[in-house]
Amino acid sequence: FVRAPSHQSLRLQPEKVIAPGSSSESSDGEGKKDGAPVAPRQRRTGRRRKGEEDAPAPRSSSREAPATRGFHRQGTGDDDMLVRIPHGHDKAAPEPSLPSLQRKVSGDMAPRPPAHRRTEESERAAEPEVVTEAKPTEKVEKHVLVLVSLQSMDREVNSNQQHTTTVLDANKVNYKTLDGADPANKEKRNELFAISGLRAKYPQFFKVGDDGKPSFWGDYEKFQMTNDDKQIAKELDGVEPMPVPRKRNSMMKKFGRPSSSSLDDEDEDDGIPLATAKPAPSTNTAPKEEPKAEEPAATKKAESKSEDNEPVVQSRSISFSDKAEEKSESKAPIVQSRSISFSDTVQEKILTEPETDITVYGATSFVAKHMLSYIMQVSVHLPRTLKVTLAGRNSSKITAMMDQLTSKMENLVVVKGGPADRRVEFDTFIAECSEVEKLRAMAARTRVVISFTGPYMKYGSNVVEACCKTGCDYLDITGEVTWAMQMREKCGELSKRNGSRIVSLCGFDSVPSDLAVFHAVKQFKKTCGRAAKVEKATTWHALDGCANAGTVHTVLEIPFNVMHMISKSVPFLLEDPLALTHPMVRKSSENDAIRNRLAKAEWYNQLPMVHTNLMFGCSSPFMMSIINAKVVHATAIARKYGPNFVYYERYLPVGFRYSTVLKGFSIIPAVLTQIGMMIGAAALKFPILGALIAHLLFPVGSGMSDQDCQKGFAEVYAEVEGPPNVLGKVDKANCYIKFKGDPGNWVTAQCVTEAALCLLLDKTSLPARSEDGFGTPAEILGGSLLKRLKESKVRPVEVTTDVRKAADKHEWKMFNA
Repeated sequence: FVRAPSHQSLRLQPEKVIAPGSSSESSDGEGKKDGAPVAPRQRRTGRRRKGEEDAPAPRSSSREAPATRGFHRQGTGDDDMLVRIPHGHDKAAPEPSLPSLQRKVSGDMAPRPPAHRRTEESERAAEPEVVTEAKPTEKVEKHVLVLVSLQSMDREVNSNQQHTTTVLDANKVNYKTLDGADPANKEKRNELFAISGLRAKYPQFFKVGDDGKPSFWGDYEKFQMTNDDKQIAKELDGVEPMPVPRKRNSMMKKFGRPSSSSLDDEDEDDGIPLATAKPAPSTNTAPKEEPKAEEPAATKKAESKSEDNEPVVQSRSISFSDKAEEKSESKAPIVQSRSISFSDTVQEKILTEPETDITVYGATSFVAKHMLSYIMQVSVHLPRTLKVTLAGRNSSKITAMMDQLTSKMENLVVVKGGPADRRVEFDTFIAECSEVEKLRAMAARTRVVISFTGPYMKYGSNVVEACCKTGCDYLDITGEVTWAMQMREKCGELSKRNGSRIVSLCGFDSVPSDLAVFHAVKQFKKTCGRAAKVEKATTWHALDGCANAGTVHTVLEIPFNVMHMISKSVPFLLEDPLALTHPMVRKSSENDAIRNRLAKAEWYNQLPMVHTNLMFGCSSPFMMSIINAKVVHATAIARKYGPNFVYYERYLPVGFRYSTVLKGFSIIPAVLTQIGMMIGAAALKFPILGALIAHLLFPVGSGMSDQDCQKGFAEVYAEVEGPPNVLGKVDKANCYIKFKGDPGNWVTAQCVTEAALCLLLDKTSLPARSEDGFGTPAEILGGSLLKRLKESKVRPVEVTTDVRKAADKHEWKMFNA
């Protein structure tokens, strides 16, 4: 700053005004020109050449105020006067008139401190006041606020946040997200933590009303349970989800193709980058009109398109540097827009739309025929036509089968009298199980592959690998735990990268056991609280049916590892109890205590037992308990049933009713059944003799007729218990499920078909995908599969549940007896 001319000099000789820059300095700091007094200059640091102008101050980092801050030189008549131009007022500032300048330099004006000592108050005083009219408070639109953490390194949190946005978008819920990891949002985040009572837990859900005040709705566990019940739209004020077909033109037009750099920046675990929306202008002050830089034509085109239609969401992923820059540019809380998935697989799916919905590989197998018959009956109740591919190695058999099924489908449409577009359309694909490239082409042209090519240890590995490489979903009806474990370890990374869902053991082994325990635990936690822990689960099975040839021949291929029996502190029963869990969980030495506890429970389960809820009726171990136990254990770890969870599976040879009637005498059929099962299993595993028995009594491709299958049934009764209280009482929950038809044929066909329809039509309501895409039926499909089984128009499944708090540990009857 320089000192302005004195009031006296201006008053005495106002007509003699010296032009700016024409005065010369004297040795004592005073200068004169033609006898006119010159105001003394204030000392400045640094040098400046004659005629050199002041360099403009650096541009502000705020997008809201990009104007230059600095000091501009104005002519005063006596000397150059440095006048500070406030922020945002540097455009075409007029030169002050003489009277206004006299008012500025009047005698009562207090001396101003140097610039580097000027206080913030004096700076604000120097700036002109901006008069704003008080606006009435605008009504806030109701919405859901989702508190997330974009910088979380927890894979589970990232997966949950990804699933959250997918479900909310599908249910058309009006929502916004707030990044709790952003320092700019710290105050707002802490307010939300205080409302919910949960700290450092993401995601959290808040309902924001018309008054703008958030109220806590729930955490991710509640969100997941609500989604399993398909109540998201109702709870969060959305609308019912509608299937939206993915078409290349519409998707590419709306979102554009992502750049390769954005795909490289994505986290492999997340799969969905979050795009940052522009912060909304504050409603407290009037927005300032600011000059905007010329934008590229492409940007203008995108903005005009978003104004005419719906907002265009950028498809790029945000790096940490991008986030930091946007934080510095805006102090308002950054609200995240809805997430869009643009992984390599999704992009490929958009560019190359699958030709068919479901591919049945091994379509000529016995169970596959039951499955195709069931899906044709279901198709007349579906909202659209299903395209099903019959795949196998024998071209003549596949073609003949397609003609036969097409004729049956035409007759079924006429009999049902429904719309002509609700049906199944068939085509064929020929591929050997050893032809890797053909299998990959088969998986690339479909959405879901169902494999019936058992034994899977021999014929199923290449099919799984092809699905993992192409991002196609996969189902099978195997009971080979060792093979399923090997496939997860071999193809887990491929599935993780390409977004596949791989679900084995999707038939009678082990859907009824897994879903019964899952649903009982769900009802238990819904009544007793989400934090309630389950310590024990038991299922009782009663059934009428017979094994197919495929089941018997699979038993021949199940490996029997003697080292598991002699090299472990607690020997494994056939295979590791954690065989179907994630490889990192299975290989961790920290889980040895859990492994040993579950192994002991499996051995204990092989003994005959007496049960008070059956009036001292007796049971034997279920023939598939060795397989089903490992499935339920894997689900329990993934779904966090409880830290001390154990599972037992029993079989009632004479059924539920007669077990209670016979009471203790039911020990006789229980023991005889167990002895017979042991002899049969030993005979099948005996070298040469086992293969001979299997080929003579159970020829390949043989099984029960439809008339015999119709007479069968399968019942499963599950009971889960919590820890006892101080009085010895326990909380209990039960689930009873009854299937119609032979377990190995009709029940298996129904379970795997409804599982495929879940992956095909109910993808938005499925639980969050596991880290590598592999998992058990209850872990991957959750309550959606049970809901489909209950609501089946062909063979509805009977499901009954009950929860009792503080019940006796030993009850004398079943809840629905």
